[in-house]
Amino acid sequence: PPYGKDTEIPVPITRYGYFNLHGVEDSPDWFGQKDFTNGSTGPDYPVALRPQDINAFDDAPLFVFSEACYGAHLKDRKIEDSISLKYLSRGSHAVVVSSVTAYGSVSAPLIAADLLAEHFWKFIDQGLSSGIALQKAKIELAREMNSRQGYLDGEDQKTLISFLHFGDPLASPSTAERKQPKTPVADSRHKPTEVKTV
Repeated sequence: PPYGKDTEIPVPITRYGYFNLHGVEDSPDWFGQKDFTNGSTGPDYPVALRPQDINAFDDAPLFVFSEACYGAHLKDRKIEDSISLKYLSRGSHAVVVSSVTAYGSVSAPLIAADLLAEHFWKFIDQGLSSGIALQKAKIELAREMNSRQGYLDGEDQKTLISFLHFGDPLASPSTAERKQPKTPVADSRHKPTEVKTV
């Protein structure tokens, strides 16, 4: 606040998109949070980003990390009602999001999703692929929290399990290029009568 979906502010084209916003299971939108210390008016959790806000191909960051709760909730969702899917359809190479509630720090030191994000971006900055960056970020989170506390608490465990990687896990800052989105392939109506498995 005071910026939200209705405020027109220029957004520079970027290779990285980091969103420390709120999300809910029954809405595709991600929400900001009102600053309660300055007496501002308006909703406590204004809409900050909607799928329809991601329209221009060049606006999609190549790599996205979001701490929005339920950012990876894709059940019964299509591209037009999922920010994660919309970013992928608009050219993002990797989108890392939580499938459930994500936890963060109210004050220092960083914990859970905040700490995972810090490590993820550190490894991306070192040139690692997004899949390896997330893997190593999870290992570092586990190592650091075990060192601090002597164990992994519920928030740590949930963070390690709930953050998922969508897109190309081999994309790295040196290899990722802006490519036009692929034209969707029509679904075949012919289904095999028998599928063999081993």
